[in-house]
Amino acid sequence: TSPTYQVTILEASPGLGGTFVNKVYDGARLVSSKYITAFSDFRFDEDPAVCPNHPTVEQYVEYLERYAMEFDLVKHIKFGCAVTLVEDAPRSNGSGDIFHDTDIIKFGCAV
Repeated sequence: TSPTYQVTILEASPGLGGTFVNKVYDGARLVSSKYITAFSDFRFDEDPAVCPNHPTVEQYVEYLERYAMEFDLVKHIKFGCAVTLVEDAPRSNGSGDIFHDTDIIKFGCAV
């Protein structure tokens, strides 16, 4: 059987999209095509009238939101959580610490 993992994603932004929402210029489009950018299990719409070959940043963020909803990923994301330091603090159980502002969040590992 395949191993299972408990995953927590730490995201500094209040929602999905990160840099694509906060640090982008007006009219920006993706440099890579929708065929290369999409996840293999969740493709962009093939119709160029719906989604051009190089989606706008807004279309990409909408795609990420649909992906997260489709695969029920939002419950694993801790929004508004900027990581300030990841420290290797091995213990007998192999766990480490991730520091968020003044809080310390304990995880088995950080990737």
